[in-house]
Amino acid sequence: MDLNRAYSLGALVSITTLASLTQPAQAISFILGNEGATQASMKGIAGFNGETNQGAYSIYAWDEGFNTVNFNNGSFTVVDSNNQTVANPGIQYSYVGTNTNNARIIKDQWAPTFSSPRDNTSSYLTAFKGTNVQIDLEATHNYFGINWGSAHDGNEFSFYNGDSLIQRFVYYNDNRTFAASEKTTNVASALKTYGTIGNGNEYNAYFNFFADSSSDLFNRIVISQMGGGGFETDNHTFKAGTTGFNEPESVPEPGMVLSLLVVGGALVAKRQWKPGEQANR
Repeated sequence: MDLNRAYSLGALVSITTLASLTQPAQAISFILGNEGATQASMKGIAGFNGETNQGAYSIYAWDEGFNTVNFNNGSFTVVDSNNQTVANPGIQYSYVGTNTNNARIIKDQWAPTFSSPRDNTSSYLTAFKGTNVQIDLEATHNYFGINWGSAHDGNEFSFYNGDSLIQRFVYYNDNRTFAASEKTTNVASALKTYGTIGNGNEYNAYFNFFADSSSDLFNRIVISQMGGGGFETDNHTFKAGTTGFNEPESVPEPGMVLSLLVVGGALVAKRQWKPGEQANR
């Protein structure tokens, strides 16, 4: 792990999967990627070159197979774990709604941050009421990371597989809860406990979201704002997969591979023909 991340996975274990207390089993769980035991000392992960003015990055941004969009150049450029542009990444951003000016990349004092006082002077992505940010993924994914900034009532964040809702995450300051059938989790308690206070005394944190099983994979993400204000986000990181994040990929057992080779060899031998015979095609 790069030193500029100044971070250990052990710190994450200490604040593990807060969502498990309120989410149904085998859904999308999350951890907050902040270090330290108190709000005053919490920091996020610095940028690819150690930048501390771009908001928090995912702890996985440097790991092979993960791709990141940081919006710093005012676009949706996707880079790999070496900070190199990815051609045809299969990650498509669009604005869906009545007024595309209500979702855009901007630069102002509400940028998501990871330390107090506010330290993010880079561009970030925001959505306002009436227009959603939609992220279409060519392949199914089992991980998504996002610097959730300036959290306030009406922030809404949803994962879909096709048209089926997998899980929705919202922020409501009153800590309201939802029935299991609504597939909705209020993150306010987690943010108030582990988040960093930014501009306007609003909470910020880096959220790491994980599909717990193959039934929870997603290929579409929607960022919405219900009501006044905006939903500020930065430094999105993605990981494609066909199993749950912590589940092993499906591969044949060694014994099965050997059996297949033996059977395959036998079939080949059986299909051989003698000289002068016509081959079956």
